[in-house]
Amino acid sequence: MTPRTAREWAMAAALVLAAVPTPAHAQDSTRRAAPRWDEEGAGGQNERYLRALQLVGEIPVRGWSVRGFSPAELKELSPTGAHPWAKRIVAVPTSGWWVVRPSVELIANSGFPWGYNDGPTWAGKGITAVAKGGVAGRWRGVSAQVAPHAWWAQNANFTPLPPVSKNTAAYVDYVETSIDLPQRFGATALGQVDLGESWVRVDGYGMTAGFSSAAEWWGPGVSSGTILSNNAGGIPRLFVGTSSPRDVRIGHVHGRVFAGREARSGFSLDTANKTGKRLGLGFIGSFEPRGVPGLELGVTRFFHRAWREGGPRLSDIKPLWEPFLKENIPGKDNQTTVAGQPDNQLASLFGRLVLPKSGLEVYGEFGREDHSWDAMDLTTEPEHISAATFGVQKRIGVPNSAAYWIMHAEVVNGRVTHLKRVRGEGLFYGHSQMRDGHTLRGQLLASPFVRGGSGADVGVDHYTASGRFSVRWVRIGLARNTEGGLGYGATHVIEASGVRFYTRGDLIWKAGIDRRVGSSATFDATNINAEIGWRWTR
Repeated sequence: MTPRTAREWAMAAALVLAAVPTPAHAQDSTRRAAPRWDEEGAGGQNERYLRALQLVGEIPVRGWSVRGFSPAELKELSPTGAHPWAKRIVAVPTSGWWVVRPSVELIANSGFPWGYNDGPTWAGKGITAVAKGGVAGRWRGVSAQVAPHAWWAQNANFTPLPPVSKNTAAYVDYVETSIDLPQRFGATALGQVDLGESWVRVDGYGMTAGFSSAAEWWGPGVSSGTILSNNAGGIPRLFVGTSSPRDVRIGHVHGRVFAGREARSGFSLDTANKTGKRLGLGFIGSFEPRGVPGLELGVTRFFHRAWREGGPRLSDIKPLWEPFLKENIPGKDNQTTVAGQPDNQLASLFGRLVLPKSGLEVYGEFGREDHSWDAMDLTTEPEHISAATFGVQKRIGVPNSAAYWIMHAEVVNGRVTHLKRVRGEGLFYGHSQMRDGHTLRGQLLASPFVRGGSGADVGVDHYTASGRFSVRWVRIGLARNTEGGLGYGATHVIEASGVRFYTRGDLIWKAGIDRRVGSSATFDATNINAEIGWRWTR
């Protein structure tokens, strides 16, 4: 996409937004382009609303940590009773084809780049324009969707945080050079067309397999996913797993395995990787024990490996099943062997408990980077390069079919620990050998909260038949590779957002003030961010 073409497209989008129609009653949900539960993917607005319905008892209490959901899961989760959005969103069709509703969006940042959990989009300083849409269909057990994601960013100049390493290369991450995480993507406007929420899959006999570029969100987090979230969009990948939680007598199990190709930005400093590609391997498994309704426990594991010349082989997925302790992997430090080829491992344990009668949900996740050497290393220093997340959601008041109030709070700690005094330790997602880190095209595959060393998200959502209104306070740290990780300080955000339903579409908006409070006044900065978008219904 050329800057000139992108600017013309952005102007056209602005004209469309200026022509937003006046409010009216909810549209006929039988129309082919009616909103569906799956249209926004993992971590999207509709999924978050479904999660709120668990707290009011409108949908079954079940596992939530293997996302995005399959057609079978969406059928199980689609509510049948009265609720605020009952006349707005329809169940996913069981056959035929339908429109993935097109949308346009404009994002403005006045002081510095800001945005997260927004898929492939990178919102720099200035104006960023986004467009999405496509078609989808299903026939028996085969389903497919083609929904590309295009964005263009003005990418205006701003003063970046100074790199700790004093590296002379432009646009590097402020902490280190062992991650492909530019503060700015060059000095000119840029754009990208991505496959977005596209996939083809086959579901049957309780199993599923296919190809996808859609985002995945692993674990129970609402704002922060330790291993995978929708922060950078999805890795183009092949996958196989269960299509929904399977009954194994002692409970229900659910899982997924994938292998995909990861790309870097144009500003990576990993000169050893000549192809610019990596192999991403992932596994997630969850278990819901019988007799403890609402409880979900699980594990994730993820590897980055060098892309083999001539392409990957089936044997390349073997690390997913290798021992967790490094002493049990012969040749792991010998790079002349297959087992010793450089890789970067991430793993986590998580749990979630939902009590619908109380309208309460609590959850947590603990993640680690790389292998422990042996059992003593694991048990005596489990906090080495670790991150912990704790969250709670609570229904406010007595539920009714007209409106819901949901309070949420989530805190994250991923700071460098006291172990830095005696052994090497850095922030999550970076790696000394796989120097692109846990990224995709220069954006984090998971949580900015974890990468920043700490974070919090506290707010309330109000759902009515007209849409949603939310207010929140967000804090994301700017840690460095030092014990305690204070670094450059933190960014605090006060934000309001919402969606308003109209006859012909949805008006989507957000406005916030982002204040970067530095450990030194020279790092202080303020950003006003605003978003406005329109998603057509017909």
